[in-house]
Amino acid sequence: AYGEEPCFAGTKIVTSIFPNELKGTFNAEVKRLIEFDNVTGETLAPYSDNADFEEFYKIAIDNSDGVCLSSDQLSPALVDYAKAKGCPLLDYPGEGNLAAYRDFFDNL
Repeated sequence: AYGEEPCFAGTKIVTSIFPNELKGTFNAEVKRLIEFDNVTGETLAPYSDNADFEEFYKIAIDNSDGVCLSSDQLSPALVDYAKAKGCPLLDYPGEGNLAAYRDFFDNL
């Protein structure tokens, strides 16, 4: 939505997926509430009206230039979704492996 803004020229969006997720679903109105600029009802149509935390991650993944998996304890369905998108993905490199993150970001 902000790709044409000069201050964001040359930037990348990276989504990090964490295991501590919210439980339950959001009100069906939440999709209407997050519509803005180029994010329309049509843009959000592929996503469930009974959005849960994983559904929000899917929206983020679909709009990312890269994805980092921050744990080996993530939802298998969400990991599969991220891998299927085909964008650069950093599998969980283990605790404290800063070099893996640095290499990932340097190569985006």
